[in-house]
Amino acid sequence: MATNIVVITDAGTLAPEIKDEIGAYSDIVGSRSDVNAPIVAGIWDLFDRKTPTESCTAEWDEMKYVVKASHKRAQETLAGGNTRPVLHGDPFALYMEGGQGPYLYSVDKREYLDFVSDYSAAFYGHSNPAIAEAISSALSTGFSLGSVTRKECHLGERIKRRFPSMERVRFCNSGTEANTYALVTATEFTGRTKVSAESAESYP
Repeated sequence: MATNIVVITDAGTLAPEIKDEIGAYSDIVGSRSDVNAPIVAGIWDLFDRKTPTESCTAEWDEMKYVVKASHKRAQETLAGGNTRPVLHGDPFALYMEGGQGPYLYSVDKREYLDFVSDYSAAFYGHSNPAIAEAISSALSTGFSLGSVTRKECHLGERIKRRFPSMERVRFCNSGTEANTYALVTATEFTGRTKVSAESAESYP
């Protein structure tokens, strides 16, 4: 964790305190509850120690508590505690709160280099300015209009130019929906009813 230096002029009047809850604490300057910023104030991360100090151990326990609390909250609302099985992790999954470029930032204030890019959905990185501008422009003219739009046709034409083998384009909301269309089309066209699938793969 990055070094965090907090200057407190009246530290001598504060009693040491550690709380077992989401928030920020220090064994030096007392406690400050802040659900959205679980930052631990202290000086132990200024030293290269082979054996973690008591304060360093407390910090690590706090970070695990933040992730565990997020997981518990997700389980109370989301089936399995996630939106898709691929996000499952033991003892609990990673919980992110944001991303910038190739980096992801978790709820326990850790930085990750993203090699997955949400399975190509975030191929151009997170919070990409060009994409953000395009989304803002699209929102200004309305979205989910319940009708065919010129922008859909324009995108379809560009895709066909890049992939000449494509005669028609069908936009879908998910990989599952796309595969459903593909399977229905294939079975109708061939008259066959059997489909081969690999058990270790996400889709047939």
